Amino acid sequence: MKLEYRPMLAVDIERSAGRGDSALMRIREVLFASMRQSWEQAGLHWDDCVRDDLGDGLRIVAAVGTPKARLVHPLIHELGVRLRAHNRSAAQSTRLRVRMALHAGDVRIDGDGRPVGRPLEVLARLLDADPLRQALARAPQGDPVAAVLSQHFHDETVGHDHPGVEAPAFRPISVTVKQFRADAWLYVPHLTVTAPTGRIPTNREGVTMDADLVLLAESAATALVTAMATDLWPEMRKAASELFHRKEPVQQLDSDADLVEHAADPDETRSELVEIWSRRFSDLIGGGDPAPVAGVEGLTRLFAPATPSPAQVARRQVNTARDSGTVYAVQDGNQYIHRPPG
Repeated sequence: MKLEYRPMLAVDIERSAGRGDSALMRIREVLFASMRQSWEQAGLHWDDCVRDDLGDGLRIVAAVGTPKARLVHPLIHELGVRLRAHNRSAAQSTRLRVRMALHAGDVRIDGDGRPVGRPLEVLARLLDADPLRQALARAPQGDPVAAVLSQHFHDETVGHDHPGVEAPAFRPISVTVKQFRADAWLYVPHLTVTAPTGRIPTNREGVTMDADLVLLAESAATALVTAMATDLWPEMRKAASELFHRKEPVQQLDSDADLVEHAADPDETRSELVEIWSRRFSDLIGGGDPAPVAGVEGLTRLFAPATPSPAQVARRQVNTARDSGTVYAVQDGNQYIHRPPG
């Protein structure tokens, strides 16, 4: 058997047991379809990889020469967006979140073209790690993916300026499963954004953000995502890519725009992406640095419609009362109603 160096990943559905056959079939179907779409969107070749059905999960051994960093980004992001979109409208029994493990190593390829060897055992142990299970359990329900990278995979992909792979997002952990012990890295991409109502979110460094900056981040995200798949997108895309530079790859802007363009329900997809991009803009401007703040304000103004003058506005108002009813109506002002007692 020949020896080949292969990147690989495995995913497992959280709490899949006890849902019944119909629900299990549905969540498996969603996972497999979402993974294939995400794989292809990441620029990887689905037909060139070796896939194994794990019952309530999936193992994929990528082709020789597959860029390992793409399994981190944009693959995890793409998968998270698709699972989150599914969960938004799915019944409780068919919602799913997944654990993911990533590793790479030399495997033997048998006569049928299937890989065997120690790296696959390491992958299975990583997927079963308690810190990974706990991280997904603690994550907000809107964050559907938690991942663990082997030390080797982390060393090969993180800290090398790969677009979208940011070192501060990874946390070192120790994995002990049966006789297996290893260092690894935990990664939980946060797709959920806390609304400013009642609480003020923090940026990536944990610094509490000013309320005005929170609103600016949300406005910028709304403008950016609304422009996707419209005539305004080229200009908005250019402005956003200049803002983020290495902090957010142009590739992600393009993949999200493509997701909107081909979505069965573009508005629902946009609503999912607004939350994600709100977090990214928050990370960008959360420190209050005037330069990125000014840039984000400029981006927001690109999509701001011109405000018509009062003379340009046509208004039509219909007020109807029946059966001794009373109508109170006003335009462009305040109305105060006082009823004396009795």
